[in-house]
Amino acid sequence: MKILARCLSVGLMILVLAGVTAFGATQNATVTFAEDTNVGGTMVKAGEYRVRFNEETKEFTVMKGGKVLAKTTATLVDRSDKAPRTTLHFKNNDLVSVTFSGERQDVVLGGTASTNGSDQ
Repeated sequence: MKILARCLSVGLMILVLAGVTAFGATQNATVTFAEDTNVGGTMVKAGEYRVRFNEETKEFTVMKGGKVLAKTTATLVDRSDKAPRTTLHFKNNDLVSVTFSGERQDVVLGGTASTNGSDQ
């Protein structure tokens, strides 16, 4: 009986640690687009959204109410310092990158470079 309890405890710890590792690979923020914004070829209307970047799949998504509205690939680019706040970077009306608060990397959408930042 003790062996079974010990095995279950070890199994549970492995699941918890795996969950923490997977959780750590995703960056999230709530952002506001002041005007209609192109995200990876999809036009997203002005408003408040949840954005997410999954480091494992390299996928950036824009969501509202749990529904995915736009999805694109992205890459990480190292920063020299830790970001003090979440910032959106635009070129015209195209979202080209996001800097998540507290992170040392920028999330660059579709391999483009940022030109104009907007704090969130």
